[in-house]
Amino acid sequence: ASSIIERMKRKIVDDKEESRMLDSQRFDLKMEVQRLEDDMRLSAENLAQASTNLKQKESTQQMRREEYITHSEKTSKLLEQMQHSIAELEKQLRECQSSDDIEHRIVEEEEEIVLLTEKLQIYRDITKHRIDQIYYLKQDVEYMLEFVLLLNQLHADSHDGA
Repeated sequence: ASSIIERMKRKIVDDKEESRMLDSQRFDLKMEVQRLEDDMRLSAENLAQASTNLKQKESTQQMRREEYITHSEKTSKLLEQMQHSIAELEKQLRECQSSDDIEHRIVEEEEEIVLLTEKLQIYRDITKHRIDQIYYLKQDVEYMLEFVLLLNQLHADSHDGA
């Protein structure tokens, strides 16, 4: 009978030890689950922020495209004006009778051509600047997209690892 009591005491001690070990493992697992949930929440927040940033970049790029189109249209109109002015100059040149009148008109038209040429150069510079901005914005969007893809992969890897 004392050996049965002794075995039962050992069994109780062993069960208590196993219960403590299981409690410790349960606590460790709870901490791991909490860490994974925190990681997933942070990844989701980062993904949401990256998505917002990407949408803002795309919106900015669209606005710059529209500005580029507007400047291109203005440049085309100026070019048409210049061509019209040149044609008008040629017409007036043929119509003029005296050399004094011709010389005066040539000076006026040359001044107009110079002004139109300066305007055209300004629009060309603006257009070139806008093209450069669009190129750099495109690079920013590509980098942001790579970042989002890496975040998605990290998020997928954390699910696979769990």
